[in-house]
Amino acid sequence: MRTFIPFLFLTLFTVASSAAQTARVQFIQNSPGPTSVDVYRGSTLFFNNFTFRTASPYMDMPAGDTINIGIAPKTSTSVSDAVATFPVVFDSGKTYIVMIAGVIGATGPTAINLYVKDNAHETGPANGVDVTVFHGSPDFPAVDVDALWVTNNLVSNLSFGRYTEYVTLPPDLYDLAVQSAGTNNTGVTLRADLSSMAGGAITVFASGYYLASPSLGVFVAFADGTVVKLLITPMARIQVIHNAPESPVDIYIDSLRLADNFAFRRATAFLDVPAERDLRFGIAGPESTGPSSATVASFPLNLQTGKRYVMMAAGIAGSTCPSALNLFVKTDARETGSASGLDMMVFHGAPDAPAVDVDAVFDADNVISGLSFGAFTGYLNLPAAKYDLALQPAGTNLTAASFSFCLGILEPVARTGAAGCLPRWYSDGVRQNTQCQISACT
Repeated sequence: MRTFIPFLFLTLFTVASSAAQTARVQFIQNSPGPTSVDVYRGSTLFFNNFTFRTASPYMDMPAGDTINIGIAPKTSTSVSDAVATFPVVFDSGKTYIVMIAGVIGATGPTAINLYVKDNAHETGPANGVDVTVFHGSPDFPAVDVDALWVTNNLVSNLSFGRYTEYVTLPPDLYDLAVQSAGTNNTGVTLRADLSSMAGGAITVFASGYYLASPSLGVFVAFADGTVVKLLITPMARIQVIHNAPESPVDIYIDSLRLADNFAFRRATAFLDVPAERDLRFGIAGPESTGPSSATVASFPLNLQTGKRYVMMAAGIAGSTCPSALNLFVKTDARETGSASGLDMMVFHGAPDAPAVDVDAVFDADNVISGLSFGAFTGYLNLPAAKYDLALQPAGTNLTAASFSFCLGILEPVARTGAAGCLPRWYSDGVRQNTQCQISACT
């Protein structure tokens, strides 16, 4: 009896220890050639026709012993058809991602391989999302990835076959600009909606060929095996004009400084900005260190896909309505005009001036009628000519100021004028004053 009891405890301990020898593993099939493979564990068919860009959920796998993982064509009949076999050992209690990537039949760095990430995360913190990124496109160079309006170099110099370390992100909407490593040349911007992913962990992976088929894409694998493709970020186009009689300012969209020491009566060119998401347009003092530094004013934005906007900062900081500093937004703005002339709209940006009418002397009365502070006109299509404009308080014939300018022979273009000194901004951000040489009109 004394001999039996220790033996019984030893047996139970050994059985319990053996039962505990497991790891958690997720498999992702990211080999583009061929697009389906059979995967063997030892001599047993483990995944039959494991389809390109699909994943298993995390599962228990034996730990502590060598497992031979064989990759075979989808038409295989046994492990003897495997074209590559990889021995792996999983440690007990650990979590892994096993990425099948590379090309069957290729040699060198793009040959079929298993890329194993240990210390993988099946879940994330309660208030965040854990993200790792894998570069799985055999013919695409190393990349950097910026999270627009959030942080630069979220991913830095990631080359084929490599994972990033995990980064924890707040559950939110992200627009990811993918760039050739070490450059600012954005190849594509992709949207990742992590707003409902608190507590989760995901693997983002590049997949396919840059120069061949199946074509390059970026996908997300979730812990339950779901895989979704990231879609191209919807974009809008904006031009910002500083028309508030203030010293230079810094302009922010969320955390990105859009313009530094942006002078009064200056404009940006039209710029791409992500659409269909909540943004903040911030105006800060010059030499600011961030969007919350010396903030003068902040305005919410949510732009529509494919739309163009002119955003005019006008009014007086510290003043109250109606002359308070504000962001006046013109929707359906234009970057180009019609072939027959130049498209121009006018904005009243003088806070202490009354509403105005504008006559084109010797051409037409009331070209602009009753334009008040903070308002835009519609677009006027003007032929190339010299124009003399009479600015009058609305409803009167009392000319308060006269301006002359020439529209020469121009490429089709759209332009914005601001009442007061009537500077002119082209869609590329170039500003010209109202003086012109008559000889320019031909």
